[in-house]
Amino acid sequence: MSYLRCIICILLCCLGTNVSLAQSFQENKPGIPLMSTQVIREDSLKSLLNQTTNPHKRIDLLLNLKDISEGNGIETQYTRQLFEEGKKTKDPYAIFVAVTHMVTKYANQQEKSDSLHNYYIKTLEEIEKGTPAEGAATFFKMNIYHRLIGVTTDKQERTEFFRQIRKEFKARQATEDKYQKVKRLFLEGLMQLWELNDQGKSKIYVPEIPLWEEAWNTAQDFPGEYVRRYYLGSIHSLLSGAYNQQQDYENQKRITWQVIDECKAYYKLSEEVYPRPFLYKDNTYVRYYTQLIRGAMYISDEEAYKIYNLFRQHMLSAQEEFLDRNKIYLFETAYLFLGNMHRVDEALANCDSLIHMIETNHAPGFTRILETYKNKAYLFRRANRPEDACIAYERAMQVSDSLIKKEYVERVEALRLKNDIDKLKLEKTVLTAQNRLVEFIFTICILIVVVSISMYYYKSLKKTRKLQKEIFRQSIKAQESEQMKSAFINSICHEIRTPLNSINGFSEILIDESTPTEDKKEYQNIIQENTRILTSLLDSLIEVANLDSLTEALPLEDIEVTSICRTEMEYLQETEGKEGIQYLLDLPVKECIAHTHAQYLSLLLRSLLNNANKFTQEGSICLSCSCNKENKKIIINVTDTGCGISADKHEYVFQRFTKLNTFTLGNGLGLYLCRLIARHMNGNIKIDPNWSKGSKFIFTIPMGNNQTE
Repeated sequence: MSYLRCIICILLCCLGTNVSLAQSFQENKPGIPLMSTQVIREDSLKSLLNQTTNPHKRIDLLLNLKDISEGNGIETQYTRQLFEEGKKTKDPYAIFVAVTHMVTKYANQQEKSDSLHNYYIKTLEEIEKGTPAEGAATFFKMNIYHRLIGVTTDKQERTEFFRQIRKEFKARQATEDKYQKVKRLFLEGLMQLWELNDQGKSKIYVPEIPLWEEAWNTAQDFPGEYVRRYYLGSIHSLLSGAYNQQQDYENQKRITWQVIDECKAYYKLSEEVYPRPFLYKDNTYVRYYTQLIRGAMYISDEEAYKIYNLFRQHMLSAQEEFLDRNKIYLFETAYLFLGNMHRVDEALANCDSLIHMIETNHAPGFTRILETYKNKAYLFRRANRPEDACIAYERAMQVSDSLIKKEYVERVEALRLKNDIDKLKLEKTVLTAQNRLVEFIFTICILIVVVSISMYYYKSLKKTRKLQKEIFRQSIKAQESEQMKSAFINSICHEIRTPLNSINGFSEILIDESTPTEDKKEYQNIIQENTRILTSLLDSLIEVANLDSLTEALPLEDIEVTSICRTEMEYLQETEGKEGIQYLLDLPVKECIAHTHAQYLSLLLRSLLNNANKFTQEGSICLSCSCNKENKKIIINVTDTGCGISADKHEYVFQRFTKLNTFTLGNGLGLYLCRLIARHMNGNIKIDPNWSKGSKFIFTIPMGNNQTE
């Protein structure tokens, strides 16, 4: 479980680390204040932006403004402008950078994921074909799923989410391209890892590693440096962790070096497209180099020092304000690495350098000062310097006390300030209330006189208008009723006439002695089928009449509903089943007890299933049942992949005598009868407005008193 948690933490920041370098630094590392030169540069860039109309020059300026303002809260403003300028010029790189930021910012927010898909990612998808950004849209969709999996805490909700993802993969597998293939392999491996964890097998990675290795090998052949680097970075975050868990450091080292090379190629290509002098790139390499350095126990000391020196040179090669940022990473990594390599004096020197940066405010926002002092004390212990270790521990305790005291003072000050504000608000409220009380009393006196005079006239007028409205409403209702009855009579006449004509016609043929004997059996079957249709129609009319005239409540009792669901689905498949349609059941393992009426429940389910079967020519029809113990409801869903029902007709179809298509079989009573039955069973039935792949009817009834936990 510990490794999975580590993986998830890496994954939740992976997209941000990979696709938005400066932002990732600000989110996951201590904040470094912008120098005054940066402020001057930003003002100059803003001034140039206001004076420039050339879209390509504006993209260049917006990229630099976005880079220089990362972490100060206004980078999103520049990102949106960058996206719109890139959209105007169809510049894939500008759109790519903008979408990267927006996905990183909003991927965990489900309510904004749709807007990302429909606007930002969709725009990138339209222009990426044949450019270095080809496949980026699929990458962003992959990482949105990636993040949503990580933040889904409920096991049942996660299982349903996995089912939806796999359903999507299955539907698209025949036509998937190479980018969609990597997406499928990446997420399938991640889902299997979660499923093993839920089963208490979190240390088993055999099923996942081959999937991620295949995704890795496939992504290496992607043509665009932009996209290839991002895919490999995301796959690396999972695959390297799995290799580490298997103690396969050689493969871990191999893929880490390759990702480092991909980053170098990406930044080189980016500079050729748009120079970005204010983009902080080194944070990208910190994670990879640190991973290599911390694997020193698996490699020779010589190789470990070689990697460490490469990392050191890289960190110290930064210029201007980036150098302080790199020194933080360097000193922290150096004292830990050198301490593990038994070079304690050098480790202590780097530890002191980091402490000095923190205490002189060159690393503001660095929250690990206490941890740093504790590590210093540990280094003294390893060097067999107990007195110095005690001093370091004492300093750590002082820092701890200081932090606690600071937090306490801040809380007390906040409470005191809140109390003062509340007092002022109370005094103001009391004074205002006194003034308003006098005004209120005077106003009330005037109103009493006015209201008393007006009340009589108002009541008379109101009564007259009420009577007029009621007369008008009843008139409209009568007209509608007559229209509905006329339509119903026409429909019933048509529905009765059709089977009667068939019965009459084929009966005459049967009577005719010249009719061949081999045809008579077929004609008899036709007569029987039309007799069944006519009988069903009359049965529906009788049920509607019975329920409409029912004055007492139906006799309800606790009934086990899953068996009824199974029976009705089997009956539909046996009697009306169509080729090319899957008839699916999604029923809980445990019994679902509902307080209902068995006969009418069967009638309702049969009507819903027949309705779904009537309008579905291919795909699937699914009957599901679940228990909502929190609301004490049994929820039954009937979904299909038919022609669907438009949103404006969702209530219309439940009215009496209504048909969406006058040319289809039916009498306009089926769904009306379903709602009538539902109401008599203290339930409810509606159409899911969010279902777009056909129709989804949701039927709820009260849970039985004997429902077990």
